[in-house]
Amino acid sequence: MTPETLDELKGTGPLSGLRIKDRWGVAVEPGFQAVPDVLILRQGKLGLSSEELNVLLNLTLHWWREDDVVFPRTATIAQRMGVSLRSVQRATKSLEKKGLVKRQKTGDGKTYYDLKPLRARLQLVASKLLEEREGISRKQKSPSGAAEAFEAA
Repeated sequence: MTPETLDELKGTGPLSGLRIKDRWGVAVEPGFQAVPDVLILRQGKLGLSSEELNVLLNLTLHWWREDDVVFPRTATIAQRMGVSLRSVQRATKSLEKKGLVKRQKTGDGKTYYDLKPLRARLQLVASKLLEEREGISRKQKSPSGAAEAFEAA
């Protein structure tokens, strides 16, 4: 039977399945990462190409604690993505230029990345998004602002 509208496809029961494993099953057993939606929702505004976003996700894969730095090998990221080593190098350089990561080297020349700049930028972007949503919500409550709010979304 084909649904007439998308509303017919919405879940109506209690919000079960909120646990990640309930939704993804065995696919999460090797591991998973939490990524703020705002990174994807504002990818364009952050000036991130799809390749840069993919490199960034590979970096965040290794970021477990707030103050940690990450040090995946460029070759490892390139292999995961199926791209050249040079492509990953260009992407990490661009991410640094955009102020999203900070590349540094150890005394023996090994590269590592600080992701605190990404966290700080996403917090700013998220705050702005929440303010925009709040403004739209306020406009929707006023009879004259409902149409404007709809158009702004």
